[in-house]
Amino acid sequence: MEKTAAIIQTAYLPWKGFFEFVQDVDVFVFYDNVQYSKRGWINRNRIKSPLGTRWITVPVRGSTKFTIQETEISGNEWIESHCSALKQSYKSSPHWGLVEELIRGLRTCEAKTISQLNQHMIREICNFLKIDTELICSSEIPQHGRKSERLISILNHLGATRYISGPAAKVYIGNEFKEAGIELKWKDYSGYPEYGQLHGQFDHEVSVLDLIAMTGNDASKYIWGWRDSTSPSYTGMEGN
Repeated sequence: MEKTAAIIQTAYLPWKGFFEFVQDVDVFVFYDNVQYSKRGWINRNRIKSPLGTRWITVPVRGSTKFTIQETEISGNEWIESHCSALKQSYKSSPHWGLVEELIRGLRTCEAKTISQLNQHMIREICNFLKIDTELICSSEIPQHGRKSERLISILNHLGATRYISGPAAKVYIGNEFKEAGIELKWKDYSGYPEYGQLHGQFDHEVSVLDLIAMTGNDASKYIWGWRDSTSPSYTGMEGN
């Protein structure tokens, strides 16, 4: 029986492409026991605002000495600031009420680490988008080795026969998945349709909350629902 999996670090209120990735697979692994990296997407994301696209960042007590699951959130003062920024940006959107409901999770989840916070919010958004993919943490899975060998050990434990990777990994992945008997596919983020968006020039690379604010329950149509046989969400090795 075929089983498709992905292994990706969590992000704070991720963009729509992250959720298509989750939708694509049978098992989605939060890669939480790898090194925390600064100035990425783990503890911040971008939203459209009346003054232009801006970052909202969760303060953490992290450094590259810690894994993502070990990286603690610094205080809780940022919560009201983020909720206020989101309200200022999207209160005039058609579906602000849906976003307001989702971001209540920022106040109620009582997360101590950035991994806990991200997983909570991702699960909430998956529920809204009606994604029923199995979500698990890499820290709960036996594994060994580094880089591709480590990923393959996780996939073997899951019984996965196909692995979907982000396109950035093309620079270091070779034939090791093929040699392990695992089909490798590359995620394709191209072709997403635009939608009505507030605050200036259209920008795809913002939090999925922007899409939900503008399209509501139709959000999935703009993430994966628009695709057909001529625009698959991932490609084979020939795409390398």
